[in-house]
Amino acid sequence: TEARQLRERIQKMAQQQAILPKVGALKTTGQELLAKGRYAEAIQNFENALRMDSANTEIRQLLDQARGSVDKFRKAQDVAEAAAKLADRQDFTAAHEMVKQALAIDPTNTRAREVLTRVQHAFDSQERRKEVTEIVARAASMASSGSFDGALALLNDAGKRLHEPPEVVDAIARIEAARKQKLESDRRQRALTEAAEMLRQERVDQAENILHPVKKESPNEPGLAELLTACAELRRKLERRDAVRRVTERVHGMQEDGELDRALALAERALTEFAGETALASLRDEAASLVKQRDERRAIDETLRTAADLRAAGKAPEALAKLRETLKRVGDVPALQSLASEIANDLRAREERAAVQTALTEARALIGQSKFSEA
Repeated sequence: TEARQLRERIQKMAQQQAILPKVGALKTTGQELLAKGRYAEAIQNFENALRMDSANTEIRQLLDQARGSVDKFRKAQDVAEAAAKLADRQDFTAAHEMVKQALAIDPTNTRAREVLTRVQHAFDSQERRKEVTEIVARAASMASSGSFDGALALLNDAGKRLHEPPEVVDAIARIEAARKQKLESDRRQRALTEAAEMLRQERVDQAENILHPVKKESPNEPGLAELLTACAELRRKLERRDAVRRVTERVHGMQEDGELDRALALAERALTEFAGETALASLRDEAASLVKQRDERRAIDETLRTAADLRAAGKAPEALAKLRETLKRVGDVPALQSLASEIANDLRAREERAAVQTALTEARALIGQSKFSEA
């Protein structure tokens, strides 16, 4: 009995392997016919494939999709024919509204497009073309002076009244794009104004937090380069001031503890006696800079090692957080920025792959429920 069952399973598997190429060919042909709008032939191919492989859910879904396309085609065709009859009676306004309904059902319906062309020709008299040209020119002039809402109101009114001529539709798209660009430019300029106020208050971190997104969005934004330069200069000024303060506190502390050496004693005597001397100020700044560079280098190296270890251990979010924490503390460092970008790209790619898989799973489920529009 077991041998007979095994033999039957082997025979069934062999039969399935033999029909797979035929099923695949019928599916491919059916998909090509479906894409060309030849629904009846596509349905026939899918039905033939299902006769060979009745358990194939993908082909069953394609068959349902083809049958749904037939229904949509027939409905659009019926509405388009009704629009044609209205056009035959010279009722072009009603025909225009109905043919728009047909195209909303099936944007590729040839009959609906034929009727739409006929209706548009009926609307498109010489006087109408002149009016459309004048309206588009007037709207362009209004937009160029900044009156985008007025221009769009003019065009939208003309579109409804003149049955949406292509010139008006195109002009609406252009002006809406120009308005969006202007709004975005105004928003960036407001950000620059806010950053300038932050700089006036010597709040350089807040200024940079405002300016960096603007730089990413619009590197050549007017006024941006000047403010970024001012940020860099102010940051250097504040860092130098802080370094002087730390050095001074350290010298005073060592004096109080009696741990002075000749160099620091000389620096303290020089600072007390020659306050403001350029050479001594440069020497003081150099010493502070070396300390700062050393500390920052250590922090950078430690961060790079820690981030690399976390990344190798599969803890990319923790690695990215560590990098960003150090970047915020030490400023822009190419090595940190490069590694942070790599890890951020890895995380983003992982999230995108997960999102794609989720979308595909949901779409397949919807198709399985014949919810093709939602899919």
